[in-house]
Amino acid sequence: VSAALSASSAGAAVTLFEAAHCLGGRGAGGDGWDTGRHFITTGYHDFLHLLERLGSKNLLSLRSLALGAIVGRRKLYWNLNPPFLGAKGAFSGLFTSSFLPWPDKIGALPALENSLWAAPGEPPDDELLGDGQYRFVRCEEPSVDQHFLLAKWPHHMRQRLGDPSARSICNLDPAKAAAGPFLNSLARLFHDSQRLGGWIRSNAGRLISEPAASVLSECVTLKLDTAER
Repeated sequence: VSAALSASSAGAAVTLFEAAHCLGGRGAGGDGWDTGRHFITTGYHDFLHLLERLGSKNLLSLRSLALGAIVGRRKLYWNLNPPFLGAKGAFSGLFTSSFLPWPDKIGALPALENSLWAAPGEPPDDELLGDGQYRFVRCEEPSVDQHFLLAKWPHHMRQRLGDPSARSICNLDPAKAAAGPFLNSLARLFHDSQRLGGWIRSNAGRLISEPAASVLSECVTLKLDTAER
């Protein structure tokens, strides 16, 4: 959808073939369909720009983000502090939160420095979830677990932040997931100037497929319910 919209805007004559009965196929969501992108944050600039072009960004419900963990029956939160304080402000919130015990808070300083600020600044969008180099499955780079050891992540930080985040971001065990997409997603959260997020899994059709069908019908030849390529 995004490629067809961009190509058409650049003046190309575009025909979009869709094997499913609705534009976006599995990306449209629905019962039994995993859209792949369950959660969106304001750090996903390209995706939000697409929603703006489709006129559906106002349908996306976003709330302030916090990092959390469940330990026994307790819910622990890492207050990321106001976004205008930047990445360092997000880290400083750790010291006023119940997320980690104090020894691990101290140990988290070099670990986060090694993980998130070795290359300062917000990661580019094409590295957020992995491209040809940063795949979900371990390739030539270290796994998430290997990175934890190299960067000296404290035990509780690994247990409460690292492992759950890696499973959520990469849908893989940290021993098998590549560190690249995991670290880029965390860096994007810390460097985000708004730090808002919301679920889109059940709303993909309303946010993307339905408005895209309307917008693209004016500039692109659409052929639905076909297996043609």
